[in-house]
Amino acid sequence: MNSSKYYIGIALVLVAAVVIVVITQQEEQPQEPMTENGMPPGHPPIDGEMPGGEGEPGKMNVRREFLDTLNAVRGRVDSRPETDTAEVLVLARMLYDSHQIDASIPYFERFVRLAPGHLDSHIDLSVAYFETKQYDQALKMTNTVLKKDPDNTIAMYNLGVINHIQDKPDEAKRIWKKLIEKYPDSPDAQRAENLMNSMTN
Repeated sequence: MNSSKYYIGIALVLVAAVVIVVITQQEEQPQEPMTENGMPPGHPPIDGEMPGGEGEPGKMNVRREFLDTLNAVRGRVDSRPETDTAEVLVLARMLYDSHQIDASIPYFERFVRLAPGHLDSHIDLSVAYFETKQYDQALKMTNTVLKKDPDNTIAMYNLGVINHIQDKPDEAKRIWKKLIEKYPDSPDAQRAENLMNSMTN
C-alpha cells in the first residue's frame, strides 16, 4: 500500500475472480484531517501478489533498504504521541507492502481515528480488514466511506466484492448494476461489468 504507487494498493484472488480495488494515489502525509474526496487516477485490480514493478517489495524479495526504512519510520512513529499523525499512514502502507497486513491494521486504525475526513485511508483500512478475513469490519468501513461520499466508485465496487464473498451474490450484483448505471464510464463500473459477465459465462 505504498502511497506513491497504489490504492489501498491491496492483493487477493477471490472466488470467481472477484477482486477488491485498492487506492494508488500520490499524496502528502496530512497533519490535519483531510476533507477532499477526489478520485485517484486509476483503480488497478489486485491478485495474489502486490501489483508493481520488479523493484517493489514482494513476499520473497523485500529489499534490505526497504526494511531499514520501514524500521526507521516505525521507530519515529512509535516514539511520538498517539495524536501525532506524522508518518502514521506511511508506516501502515509500508507494513502492508511488506506483507505484514495484521501489523498494518493498528496504524491504519490510528490514522483513520485522527483523520476521519481522509477517505483514502478508510479504503486502505477496509481492504486490510478484507484481506485478513475481517469481513464485517471491512463492510462497516466501506459503508462509512459511502456515507461520506456516496459517489465513491471504488467503495461501491468494493462493497459488491464484500457482499459476494459473504455469499450474497444477488446483493453484490445489485450494487454493481447501480454502479454501472450511475457511472458507466468509470473504470470501476467497467470492472464490475466485466466481472459480472465472467460470473455468468
